[in-house]
Amino acid sequence: MYRLGYTKYDNWDLIVTSVRDVEQTISMLDFLRMTYIIPEEENGVVWKIPKKYSLEQIAKKLTDLPASFNLGSAFVFWEKIEKFKKYEHFSFDLTENEGYLNTP
Repeated sequence: MYRLGYTKYDNWDLIVTSVRDVEQTISMLDFLRMTYIIPEEENGVVWKIPKKYSLEQIAKKLTDLPASFNLGSAFVFWEKIEKFKKYEHFSFDLTENEGYLNTP
């Protein structure tokens, strides 16, 4: 992980720049188990419960490229990203997160 540069940032974004195989891309992105948060207030308390992206939500985001997804810490995803690089279903960049938050 260190040798591959995944310790460079604490918080990463994956930016999908092109898609060759939509179904495989959706499946691979779903494998990352990415989440988003919609704060909900109840009884004066703001709850921030992560919700996993559905396949439909991933597909919708891919209709407007480039599509950004915040991945968080590399400890969670780096092995999966390395597997993605072996396939050509989609092209992507990994960048430092500069404030982007996942949205549905």
